[in-house]
Amino acid sequence: MRNLWILVIAVSSAIALLFGIQASMQSWKCYRLKSLARVNIEQYSLIELNESKYAIGLKYFFTISGNRYEGYSELKKVLYLNHYAAEKALESIKKRQWTAWFDPKNPDYNAIQKLPPYKAAIRSFLAFALTFYFYGLKKFLEKQEAYSS
Repeated sequence: MRNLWILVIAVSSAIALLFGIQASMQSWKCYRLKSLARVNIEQYSLIELNESKYAIGLKYFFTISGNRYEGYSELKKVLYLNHYAAEKALESIKKRQWTAWFDPKNPDYNAIQKLPPYKAAIRSFLAFALTFYFYGLKKFLEKQEAYSS
């Protein structure tokens, strides 16, 4: 039984560590995007993610200190349920002025949307909490077994 607990805690720890690394990497990517620049959109596109999800893609460029930087972003904050809805949204998106987030040390790293990794952070937190739960449960059951012996 002890080997089973070691296996459960080891597997949950590994999963929690993996989720923690993913959340840290996504946080770093978001943290790097500190500056804003007005962009010129070169191309708009509709992307079919699956039968009932559509996103809008933007190919853009901006200039910083006379240097031109290009980027491509898919707008994932809002997804559309069908092609018609995405086309209607694209009409209003074409009228908007856009800005891009970029890393001031490396403007080639840029994005239209700066999306904090809330989902990854919550998943990481829950995985670590589950690991501590298993560890606490193991200790509790060991004490119960010691009292009953």
